[in-house]
Order: sequence, then structure tokens, then C-alpha cells
Amino acid sequence: QNSKSPGSLFNNSSGPGHGQDGGAGPTKSTPSRRADGKEKKVKTPQTDVVPGDMPKEFICQLTHRPMSDPVKTVYGNVYDRTAIVNWLSTQGKICPLTGGPLAENDLTPV
Repeated sequence: QNSKSPGSLFNNSSGPGHGQDGGAGPTKSTPSRRADGKEKKVKTPQTDVVPGDMPKEFICQLTHRPMSDPVKTVYGNVYDRTAIVNWLSTQGKICPLTGGPLAENDLTPV
């Protein structure tokens, strides 16, 4: 049984002929998450400082930055058009705050 336990562990974690790939798998998954660019696209613009006296109604609920083209969803959330359209194209047609279905034609200018 002792010889089966280590063998089964090796077979489950790396598979036959994939001993090196099994160790590299977790390393490869981290860069592929970064390669999505989803967080990077949002973080890059957030380096700008928002003035403390800016009304929260002017701040995008997705990027937390001032909006230049605000749109409202059917759920009442307000986002900058560029941010929400990018979200819908990369994350799928769901509202980032409610998780409900959302399409670009559900957005109305504010």
C-alpha cells in the first residue's frame, strides 16, 4: 500500500509524462491570470488621485474615478461608459455589482 500511495499522488498531481509540467502548472496559471489584463486595465487608471471634495455621484462605481461619460444600468448603478462596456466585453454580460444580467443596450446616459 505504501508504494501505491506515492504512485497515486504522483499520477494525480502530474500525470504520466508530465512530471515537469505538473510543477510548472501553478507557475503558469499565475501569469495567465495576469495576462487577462482585467485587473491591470482597472488598476492602471486608478493611480490618479481623486480630489477629496468631489461628490461621490461623479465617481464611477467600477473604476472609482471621475466619469466622463456616465451611464446608468437598469439596476440603478452608475458607471463610466468606457469602463462598463469594457467590463461587459471581458467579464460577460453581467452587472459587476449586482451579478444580474446586463447588456450594453441596457445602459442609459445620465
